[in-house]
Amino acid sequence: MDKDRIQGYYTHMARRGYDLSMALDEIVGIRKKFFRALDIQDGSQVLEVAVGTGRNFGRYNPNAEHVGIDLNREMLEVAEEKLGLFPNVTLMQANAERLPFDEGEFDCAFVTYGFSAMRNQCGAIHEMKRVVKPGGIVGVLDFLYHSRKDFSKVRGYVAGTKLDLRFLLAPYKHQLVHNRTYKARFFGKSQVVAIMKV
Repeated sequence: MDKDRIQGYYTHMARRGYDLSMALDEIVGIRKKFFRALDIQDGSQVLEVAVGTGRNFGRYNPNAEHVGIDLNREMLEVAEEKLGLFPNVTLMQANAERLPFDEGEFDCAFVTYGFSAMRNQCGAIHEMKRVVKPGGIVGVLDFLYHSRKDFSKVRGYVAGTKLDLRFLLAPYKHQLVHNRTYKARFFGKSQVVAIMKV
């Protein structure tokens, strides 16, 4: 994988229709299902990995403290413009594969459609589990499968890497308390809502 080409894609798309392109790729209502399954409680410390442009802010629990991280500066700048409406959100630039947090710092960590932009997806899951307290939860919403040919290309940039959630989640099968695949009704790819207990 050429990491610069992937980051170049997100830099280019941050203000050029990224939110719209994601809305078209998603199964209608799947984010609502995901956040219902996460069931973030009042007073929780919550980490969103690969926060992107902040598309999930409106689904955050207003009575919990949220931290969003992303590797791409331009995506974070778009997210920062939304913070006025969400005073319980802090953003920072960080790598999901090397999270700058202590063990057990959060009650919940989650990612939505972010694994395809990561070089070491297994490492990112391990890091998310590391920073969550025992008894906390890690949530994943993403496409079930992506091959290289599935990714859009914009001005020579590639949107992501191969992703197979069946393989990625297999080592944590005994920890999954929710694992459901939703099939696209007309077109598009199947998507997974998975919640694991740490």
